[in-house]
Amino acid sequence: MTELIELNSDFPLVSYNNLFIDLYNGIPARHYSTEGVRFLKVADIRPNHISNHNIKHINSYKKTDLITENTLLITRKGTVGNSIFIKDNNKYTASSEVFIIKLDTQKVNGDYLSIINNSEFVQNQYREKNTGTIMPSISQNKLKEIKIPLPKSLEKQNDIVEKVSLIERTAKNYLDLSETLKTNAIKDFENIIFKTAVE
Repeated sequence: MTELIELNSDFPLVSYNNLFIDLYNGIPARHYSTEGVRFLKVADIRPNHISNHNIKHINSYKKTDLITENTLLITRKGTVGNSIFIKDNNKYTASSEVFIIKLDTQKVNGDYLSIINNSEFVQNQYREKNTGTIMPSISQNKLKEIKIPLPKSLEKQNDIVEKVSLIERTAKNYLDLSETLKTNAIKDFENIIFKTAVE
């Protein structure tokens, strides 16, 4: 199948194979516990953030199963291609349906890679490369073929990350404000209705 890649960028395309130092799958978990270390499922990994809905823990794992800081996670099965860059140390383990990736930090900012990985340009590549219709998945070899536009300067990458982070924070503030206004509007509505009913 021919890849549907359209790019209008000043930055050169670089394949993931040139940016990864190590790439492996997470661990299977058959038994969850009420305590222990957080176990990240595919559903937990959303574009650039971790969902706290339906949190799971495990207490049976090896030290090497713990995700170390500055690690990129990419979902590989079911929902393919969601990513987050982990900055915490030994706080998580991840499902076998998640890629665990150590990056060449001399070449790429992990936050930049995760941001661009979740872009439509890269997500189109995932759709081209994954296999399976009911349960899509992608192999390690196919993942390494993914290409991203990458500024050669880490300083430029850092600058882009800062600008995107500012936009995300602003959007979140507006969302929080929207929820507050919605709650207040409902309260005002209830006050009008119930006050009228009493009168």
